[in-house]
Amino acid sequence: MSRFWVFVGIVLVTGVIGIFAATNSQEINFTDLETECREDRGEKIQVRMEDNRIIYSGYFPVQSTNADMRYSFDRSGDRIALDVRTINEEEPENFEQGCYATGVYEASTVEYEGRYTVETMHNGEKKDERIINFK
Repeated sequence: MSRFWVFVGIVLVTGVIGIFAATNSQEINFTDLETECREDRGEKIQVRMEDNRIIYSGYFPVQSTNADMRYSFDRSGDRIALDVRTINEEEPENFEQGCYATGVYEASTVEYEGRYTVETMHNGEKKDERIINFK
């Protein structure tokens, strides 16, 4: 009988964690999250506030235009963190001349109130940190 309750406990804990993760991921909406070919190989991050929402946009160099783009978004306490990252970044056998693989993203959050430290990362490396005061 105790194995049954251990199993039930694991299922409940997993469900609660899943609901929490789904809630946080619903706080951000991406309108662009892809790799593309660009002439410039620089890096850009723009974080701004609009109508008590955070608007993110940026790009950064990646190894391949075939890389998969992913993100993690976390809001806990007075911190908000976005990490845009790539996986499966194997270099292609043939490069197009003048093409630099670039990860590109644009996203916006739900409305917030209060004061938050907002951190933006590319592939786990902190690129921007600022304090934003929402109304």
